[in-house]
Amino acid sequence: MFDLHQVHQGASLLPALHASASRKGDGPLQVPIVNLDPDREADVLLAVSGLRIGRAAGCVITATRMDEHPDFDAPGRVSPVPLDGIEVGADRVQLRLPAKSIAVIEPAGWASRSSLAHRRCRGAASHRGQVRLSRAMGRQGNDLTRVWQGHGRARKKDVPAAAIP
Repeated sequence: MFDLHQVHQGASLLPALHASASRKGDGPLQVPIVNLDPDREADVLLAVSGLRIGRAAGCVITATRMDEHPDFDAPGRVSPVPLDGIEVGADRVQLRLPAKSIAVIEPAGWASRSSLAHRRCRGAASHRGQVRLSRAMGRQGNDLTRVWQGHGRARKKDVPAAAIP
């Protein structure tokens, strides 16, 4: 196994997407995705097995500069907003993620109700759920969920397989 990873030792991290998936109890499946590229949007295809997707909601945080951060003196500068342009298929979700952004996508079945549209995407100025983008760019895996929620309470759960080709 060690031989397979030697090529990565001392290498530079390339701008790319990082994602994880989690579900708390019977709650909605949530997929946080980070676009680490500071200059380019990313087209994302999220394939979800075990869930017939009827719709999807998403929130995104981005800024004009990498070092932007939430500020009570400028409340709308960095805050979550609804992610537009999400396309849904029977078992997949397609979207375009802005450069230097963090998004949470909630694929949902036909009968389920999304929590994102009601709680996180109102654009309210709050430090909760918001991050200094430059700090978040270095984080990977399940840490992204903790960064997004801002509380460190997220736990990795068994969820339907999610893949980003």
